[in-house]
Formats: sequence, C-alpha cells, structure tokens
Amino acid sequence: MENTLRRLARLVARPDDEIDLAQGALLIAGVEYPDLDDARYLDLLDRLAIEAGGRVREEDGPFGAVNALSEFLFDDQRFRGNEGGYYDPRNSYLNEVLDRRLGIPITLSVVYLEVGWRLGMPVSGVGMPGHFLVRYRAPGEEIIIDPFHRGIILAMDDCRELFGRATGHPTAFRVDHLARVGTREILARMLNNLKSIYLRQHDLGRARTVVDQLLVLRPGDPEQLRERGVLRYRLGDTAGALADLEAYLAASPGAADADAVRQQVDELRDRLG
Repeated sequence: MENTLRRLARLVARPDDEIDLAQGALLIAGVEYPDLDDARYLDLLDRLAIEAGGRVREEDGPFGAVNALSEFLFDDQRFRGNEGGYYDPRNSYLNEVLDRRLGIPITLSVVYLEVGWRLGMPVSGVGMPGHFLVRYRAPGEEIIIDPFHRGIILAMDDCRELFGRATGHPTAFRVDHLARVGTREILARMLNNLKSIYLRQHDLGRARTVVDQLLVLRPGDPEQLRERGVLRYRLGDTAGALADLEAYLAASPGAADADAVRQQVDELRDRLG
C-alpha cells in the first residue's frame, strides 16, 4: 500500500490538467487490489476508443458524436448503472467497472471521459451534487450527458429533476451545480464515495485507508485529519488518533467542535501516560 500511496502522491503533485484520470483511478483501486495490472486496464480503454472510433465521426456534429459514443458504450459494450447494488464498493473501482461493466455515476463518467478524450471529444466532468454527469462543450454547443442512465442527454429541467431525486432538495438546484470539475476533484469524489460506503458497512479499516488516500490528494486537510483521528481511535490506535487530532486543532483552532476535540486530546494524552 505504501508504494501505491507514493505513486498517487507523485501523480497528484502535478498541475490538475496534467493528472491522468484513469491512472489516478487505478491507483485508488490498487490499494484494494495490490496485484492490479494498471497497463491492462489502460490498454482496455485504448481498445475501447479504437473500436468506438468507427462509430464516432466528427462530421456527425456534437449530438451525433455524443449519441454514437453512448450507443457504443451502453448498447454494444453493455456498460450500465448498478441500480440494484448501488452501494457495492466494486462500483467505485475502475478495474471492477471495466471488468463487470457495472458502475455508479462517477465511475461510468470516468469511462465515458477517458474514451471520449482518446477520440478528441471536448468532454469534462460535471460535479452535480448527488449525481455525477459529463458535459460536451464545443463552440455554440453544450450537451449534458448522464452515463449512469445509458448516456442520455439532459435538458436543464432534467438536471433539476435528477438533482431533486438525488439530494431530496429539488428547490435547491442552481446552474452552478453543473460546473466543470477537475481531475483532482473527481478522484476526491470517488474516494469520498468509497469512504461513505465503507462507513455504511462498518468497515472502519478500509474507511481509514480511504482517508489516507484523501490526505494524499489534500495534504493537511482538517476535515480528513479529524475523521482519520476518530477512525484510528475506534480502531485502537491511540497514538495515531492523538497525532491526527492535534494536527486538526493546529489547522482549525476555531472550529465549532474544537473544545470537544481538545477534551478528547487531553484524554488521549492521559491514556498514553
């Protein structure tokens, strides 16, 4: 795991537009699957793009290109949203998504983006709360695509309705919820999804490992330091919990929960003698 975390750290140290999304997603998976062969899955994405290239033609225009890629991925290749097993952690690992052809909105979007980029398509990730999407943006044209639902094209009202279903707050939808997000943010969102799944399953060890990766993406992030401190405490790592909670207080001395955390830090210091 340490080697994979070092590789992830080197990757995300680059400017955002130089971070390879597929490589980052495979490094995330490599922590859970230590024998994972990155090259095999990168080659698979290359081959998908080569096959799709016979269907996606520039002269078809933006809508023709988007529909052709969606038909290739979701009809021919049978990628689909795993509605029946949405919280299966395998849906969040790119290797499993490519092998099983099953995923959640963000990982199916990663497949769509990676194949689209290999074809020269102007696509980007859209970090709508509750449901990740893809945007195709060309001069005079903007198309929102939902890879979880077979690559359908969404109008603004569709996005608003989807947001309401995903978040339970339909009136809170704003146009800026459809803003483009960069590679580092996509990787962080994948990890946050995994963290939520493992916490839901009460798998504290894996949740803590995911937080380790989030802290590689965002070193010193106070929220993740606090969360890892709590997880370490629950896992019996008193010294690690103390170190993380002290770092959290140093980074956020005025946090709303600072007094409670200070009390916990004092208790941990007493415990350690």
